[in-house]
Amino acid sequence: MNKFYVVIGDWSGDGHDRSEKFLFMSNKTVEEMQQAYKDSCKLTGIQFNHNENYTDHKNGYGNWWQVCTEYEDGTIKKDALEVLKEHGCKPELFMDSYDDDDDDDDFTYLDPEGIARLIVWFIGLSLPDDYYWEFNETKDDIPCLNGYLNKDLNVQFGYGLYN
Repeated sequence: MNKFYVVIGDWSGDGHDRSEKFLFMSNKTVEEMQQAYKDSCKLTGIQFNHNENYTDHKNGYGNWWQVCTEYEDGTIKKDALEVLKEHGCKPELFMDSYDDDDDDDDFTYLDPEGIARLIVWFIGLSLPDDYYWEFNETKDDIPCLNGYLNKDLNVQFGYGLYN
């Protein structure tokens, strides 16, 4: 079993300087999961980072397909959520306040742990069926999936969740 952190927020300290690390375990390596993240972005047209474009979208930042990437934007837009649901996402597993019957809002709020879990699920869209992951509350010296000048996935997830 491989252990890794998913870093949510501003790990580089060049913005609001708030971040959290969430520990996960998986039967896949960090390198396999980093590539699968990029592949899932291309597959769905959605991404959880803003400083690299892993989708086929040609337009700029701050659009519906970028989840929690702008300052003080801790939401997932309804269009993005619908795409994820088409790929098998069950939002109630990642969002405490998700209400499938609520058609009034164009977005749903996420929290840092929820988006970390959602990202690890999202990665699985581009991995074989034997992909397994679990959330772990223990903290130790384990590699991060993203950020901290990682040469393979040096991006921020969930920047907009913190104010």
